[in-house]
Amino acid sequence: MPRSFYPARPPACTERRKPSAKLLLVVGGALVLIAFQVAAAKTGSNQNSFDDFPGVLSQPGIDSRDRLAILNLIHFYSHLADGLQTDLFGHFFSENAVFAIVPYGADPDDPQWIMGKSRAEIVDSLRPRHAAFRGEKVQRRHFLTNPIIWEQTRESARVGVYLQLHSITRGGASELVGTGRYEGRAIKTPHGWRISEWTIYSDQTLDEPT
Repeated sequence: MPRSFYPARPPACTERRKPSAKLLLVVGGALVLIAFQVAAAKTGSNQNSFDDFPGVLSQPGIDSRDRLAILNLIHFYSHLADGLQTDLFGHFFSENAVFAIVPYGADPDDPQWIMGKSRAEIVDSLRPRHAAFRGEKVQRRHFLTNPIIWEQTRESARVGVYLQLHSITRGGASELVGTGRYEGRAIKTPHGWRISEWTIYSDQTLDEPT
């Protein structure tokens, strides 16, 4: 190992030396750099808008049963989609829900990514795809992990979850065909909690998962 990595120990000295001007300059520059980094972190973009992270975790006065119902609703999404229960799948959404699939790098505000602006439109857009899966004996498996809920009130909440999408054709090997995240909003209806906004932000540019 080069000697420069391990400088010799200075001789013992009882007199405390004052820090050099060069050392003070280095320390001062480091503190300024840290301050800029902290400021940038505070002002930088944040897709999930967790401006007050402790507040996200603290939801005083919110019924925990509502939170469990929302989590259960999210898990039903996978089972209904993978079971190709097209019509039942529609009941995951509220009557006027908006469903979108945004490929990697695309503008999320571009209306071309919207699959439907109502429960009926969403179901109609998925019906041909589900029929093709049945005909080709394709089994999809949506693995939704790391669910989070924030901005929860007694009537609505924002939700997010990660996605791993596997595909199996005619009993063959499982293939990972997509990853990404879902983000949306759940609302409380007379029939229970339903999704009113649901967007897939795909990590891929092509063959967006559904």
